[in-house]
Amino acid sequence: ETAVGQGLSPAAYLIAKVPRAATGDGQGSSGVRDALRRSLQRLGRRKADLVLLHWPDKACEDGSLAAVWAALEEAREAGEAGEIGVCNATAAVLRELLKSCRVRPAVNQVERHP
Repeated sequence: ETAVGQGLSPAAYLIAKVPRAATGDGQGSSGVRDALRRSLQRLGRRKADLVLLHWPDKACEDGSLAAVWAALEEAREAGEAGEIGVCNATAAVLRELLKSCRVRPAVNQVERHP
């Protein structure tokens, strides 16, 4: 990430992903904010234009999805993220997320292999 950050134009649209591992092992919401802050630091940025929660299915299964999403909402409110979204969320995960979110996901980036 450091090399990528050095090569990016200050005007570049930056998309950051919070890895699935950041929500596991009881880290929950604190793991999300820590992972995002470390990523932004390595990229040399204060803000990502879009922050995506990567593969949120485990957070949904273990009951931490609302807390994890709240951490992304807090990051947005703190100015660390312009918009927030998810990667590869199933319809079931999105339905669960929409029950508790204050900020709806701007994006559901879906991996597809033709």
